[in-house]
Amino acid sequence: DLKSLGITINETPRTSVMGRKIVFFHGPDGERLELIEATN
Repeated sequence: DLKSLGITINETPRTSVMGRKIVFFHGPDGERLELIEATN
């Protein structure tokens, strides 16, 4: 679970130029993390 890792989802998922979803997080130290959906 992401919350137990101290990661907060703070923005709505977006779709990138390549059609991949991008989700932004704030990590435990306040750093900005970016999760990009992988393509096959």
